Amino acid sequence: EKKNSILSLRQKGEIKICNDGRGIPVRKWAQNESIYSSALIVDKLKTSDIFSDDQKRIT
Repeated sequence: EKKNSILSLRQKGEIKICNDGRGIPVRKWAQNESIYSSALIVDKLKTSDIFSDDQKRIT
C-alpha cells in the first residue's frame, strides 16, 4: 500500500515532506493533543527556503 507522505528529518536541521498527491491525513499530533498534524505542517511550521521574507503573502 502506498503511503500518503514521507516525512524525513535531516542532520542539517531540515524537514522534508514528499506527498504522492493524496491529501494530508487529519489526525491529532501525538506530542500535543490540541493540534492536528495537518495544521502543524501547513500553518505552524511555515518554514521553507523558497519563500522570501520580504514578499507579502496571504495566509
